[in-house]
Amino acid sequence: MTEMPTFPVASTLLTESRWKSEPLLHSSMRQKTLDVVHELAERLQEREKVQEALLKRSTQKAPSLAWGLSGISLTAYTLFSIFQESQWLELAHRYFSQAVACTRHEPLSSSGLCDGTAGLAFTISTLYDVEPRYARTVQRVQEKLLLQVQERTWKRDTFGVAEADYDIVRGAAGILAYLVSVPNPSEQLIEIINKLLEYLIWLAEPSDLPRWSITPPFFTADPSTYRDTFAQGYINCGYAHGIAGPLTALSLAWAAGFRRPGQQEAMNHLAQWLLAYHCRDTWGMNWPVALPLSEISAFDPGSIEKPARAAWCYGAPGIARALWLTGIALEDNHLQTFARDAMDTALHRPPSHRFISAPILCHGISGLLLLGSCFVAEGAMLSQTQALLQLTQHLLDTFQPELPFAYQNIDRDGNTYDDPSLLTGMSGILLTLLTVATGQFPSWARAFLIV
Repeated sequence: MTEMPTFPVASTLLTESRWKSEPLLHSSMRQKTLDVVHELAERLQEREKVQEALLKRSTQKAPSLAWGLSGISLTAYTLFSIFQESQWLELAHRYFSQAVACTRHEPLSSSGLCDGTAGLAFTISTLYDVEPRYARTVQRVQEKLLLQVQERTWKRDTFGVAEADYDIVRGAAGILAYLVSVPNPSEQLIEIINKLLEYLIWLAEPSDLPRWSITPPFFTADPSTYRDTFAQGYINCGYAHGIAGPLTALSLAWAAGFRRPGQQEAMNHLAQWLLAYHCRDTWGMNWPVALPLSEISAFDPGSIEKPARAAWCYGAPGIARALWLTGIALEDNHLQTFARDAMDTALHRPPSHRFISAPILCHGISGLLLLGSCFVAEGAMLSQTQALLQLTQHLLDTFQPELPFAYQNIDRDGNTYDDPSLLTGMSGILLTLLTVATGQFPSWARAFLIV
């Protein structure tokens, strides 16, 4: 008999008990939003077109959760969980089978949540909740993930790290956030969780320059430009690739009962660091995209000429979420209040000062809408809830049925392209609209450390 896997078949996430399952939208807007959701969902039925679009962007990321077929499978499963229509469950199975087929041609070398094995595990464990036939597949994915984490080098001998060491997308934060949602974990799984916890606690230890500093040997994006701007290195201040991701992961672990010596101190230190390095402009608080190491000791909150966009990946919304979840985990009212105010600030900004033109989840309108709606559903009493309705209306108004996926992503150069994926495409927009229209808890959003 096959040993039953230890991946989750159900889990109570940190804020699920606080969630008020009430639609954010009034009845007429709710129906219009559900109509768009169904239109988008139907486009997922065109599997060849979806896979072609994903492969066109990247064959390496095609099986992934954030940019590939695993994310499409999770989207279809979420449709099934809400509407209880078997066609969506069958579609989820088909997309996951495609994802697995892709890994046979190009195995996942990353253990990351967004781009690697942890993301595949996230999806298959969700499907296993309703389909026991996946038991052996879950077990194989579990074994591969744990082996990858065990063999990966975490602590570096020299000063400086890469963002991919610790971040949500490829690093320890994303992997840990997934693993701590596993109920009844095996001894091996607990050992791996502790390994990741100890790494993040070590990373957060106070020092003259933060251990999470990105130094020139580890620059990844456009190294020549980075060397001109950050000659000695930099601190990434975003959510996707910054220290706020590890803070959330430590908090999710704490709330799930995984607590190591020094963990609470690490959480407090990282939270206070984020509070200390926020900046302010006409509209209120925000955070820089990055800080040069040369300016850490003489940081001036008013010196940031252009703070980050108001998005999940960078800026106040994502950081606010990290502080909010930490405040809940530690029962720290001050952090919760600060987080709520930061989220309110992001929503208060005029659209032209949010610097988000894409409709997507990562660096776009859906991300801001989803984060804001989570705060409201968890009783945060935001003063800017009207802005959430305006964001929803914007997505409804910009729906373009003539496009393959009704919406397009916009890259940093202003180019538009078709993308059905979860993090940067149609699927993320679909699930965001589904969340605000139904009020159902978005357990799928653990993929991006939102819940």
